[in-house]
Amino acid sequence: MNLSNLNLKHRYESDEDDLLRSFYIPTLSCSKEYWRASGYFSLSSIFYAAQGFSKLLENDGKIKFILGCELSTEDFNTISKGYDKRKEKT
Repeated sequence: MNLSNLNLKHRYESDEDDLLRSFYIPTLSCSKEYWRASGYFSLSSIFYAAQGFSKLLENDGKIKFILGCELSTEDFNTISKGYDKRKEKT
């Protein structure tokens, strides 16, 4: 399935829509890239949408962030461990 096959709305509102189930999981599941610019970041938001991100990664997808904040020590260490595991696989 690709993005053009999804029945997406033109607009989503967090107080009216289930953004995770109606937008993030379907779109991430058939995407090859996810780019996000954010002034706030926490890995918990990524874990929240894990089902969609797991499909993105199964599609050999890439995730790219532009962050306007400092990562917490815990998030930084978790991301670093992920990079180390990725290096072990190659």
